[in-house]
Amino acid sequence: MENGKEVAQYNSNVPVGIDSKKYGIDLGEEDQVMPRLVLVQPTSKMEGAGKFHYTLTGELFDEVECVIFNNVRGRVMFDPDLSKMMSICGSNDRLIPSDRFEDPKAPRCIECNYHRRGYFEEVIVGKEKVKQICQETQTLRAIFVDTLMPFLFVGRRSSLLPINTWLSEMQFECAKNQRGLHCFPIKLTSMVPTKASNKYYVPVITKQGMIEKEEFNTMMQKYANYDVDKTYKAEETTGSPERMDEEGIPF
Repeated sequence: MENGKEVAQYNSNVPVGIDSKKYGIDLGEEDQVMPRLVLVQPTSKMEGAGKFHYTLTGELFDEVECVIFNNVRGRVMFDPDLSKMMSICGSNDRLIPSDRFEDPKAPRCIECNYHRRGYFEEVIVGKEKVKQICQETQTLRAIFVDTLMPFLFVGRRSSLLPINTWLSEMQFECAKNQRGLHCFPIKLTSMVPTKASNKYYVPVITKQGMIEKEEFNTMMQKYANYDVDKTYKAEETTGSPERMDEEGIPF
């Protein structure tokens, strides 16, 4: 109980949008969340650098064919003490901080100095000065083409550019064909940038043409308006709050 209200205990291993009781499984809507697809980095504690980790099943993929329903533009600030590897403030709409942060930097993003592009403050961590910044993010709501299983893919820092480039191209593609983003499957792979000073991986997005399928439309109705905060709250409950993921860096 919290403030006289029952706090939902989320299970981060149950996909959203499923009528569980129909299949003999008693799980409430509050238990159903979208898992994440995470690009594993060399600095991660888990093996599989350059592969995509599906948090629901633990599977690692060299490539992923998927359908993106839409994107959520947000912001996130990580603790400047990188050893903690966790977020301390953030927003899913770039307007107000998420209610999962007890002590946000400001009531509204526009009132916060960190919302200004390039702004940072130096803080002392140990004996060193560290830049504290607020990063832009793109969260993609998606499903696998073959299994139709849902996932969220979060892009920030080095992963932001390829995602934004693809979204910019697709706004014209969708307008030209008068079709939604879910009609244009993509393939996700990864690569090491040629000019990178440190070895890290970024996603590579390859368009797969236009494909219209009824099941894509059906799944879009289930997941297109999913509240991404629900996934982060589930991860906090299960002991894995929004950290730098298996990437190992706040990419």
